[in-house]
Amino acid sequence: MPTSTPTLTESALALADRWVEATAAGETRTEKRTTGRLAALVSDPRGLELAVRFVDRVARPEDVHVAARELAGLTRFTEAAGSFLGPLDRTLLTFGAALAPVLPRVVVPAARARLWTAPACRG
Repeated sequence: MPTSTPTLTESALALADRWVEATAAGETRTEKRTTGRLAALVSDPRGLELAVRFVDRVARPEDVHVAARELAGLTRFTEAAGSFLGPLDRTLLTFGAALAPVLPRVVVPAARARLWTAPACRG
């Protein structure tokens, strides 16, 4: 006998809820804070746009001068970043965006390294 769509949907939602509860139960305070920041980043349209632009336009280009120009263009996100970035990352974004055009060979590798060492990027 086939299972009805509402029953299947309810079962899937219940399973997802159990997974979320199990994950949350094993999280440390740092992991919970990181999860919260990541959720805030992707739930805010400006945060999601910042994340996508940073990865596509700063982290990916091979030419550090191109990446530096793009990083400088992210300054419009610094004011709104308070809702989805911590104080350290807001400061790094502000200074990195300002200094990238002047010191691209220093700032761009540092920005890329921060992407991979930030708490939200660690597994």
